[in-house]
Amino acid sequence: MSRLKTHSIEVSAKTLERLEKFANSRGLTGEGVMEEALELLLERDEGDERAATLAWNHYKETGLHVTNEEIGAWLAELEAGNDDAEPPACHV
Repeated sequence: MSRLKTHSIEVSAKTLERLEKFANSRGLTGEGVMEEALELLLERDEGDERAATLAWNHYKETGLHVTNEEIGAWLAELEAGNDDAEPPACHV
């Protein structure tokens, strides 16, 4: 069984006011909101790390990749409004 630990953080009065308003609107405590937010942050980070590891392993196995220039050109097309722009194909 894990023990609960208490940690203190300093936040601005404005942030604290926003936190309390947010928590109250959802029937939660400020502490509950902060714990949930930390859990989500940690899960997202762990998921990003797993995805990066899988992508790296796939590259090492296949050699398939796209270059920064290829991605940049595709993103520039999307930004210019070409919603039909095809992403670059992976290659060796």
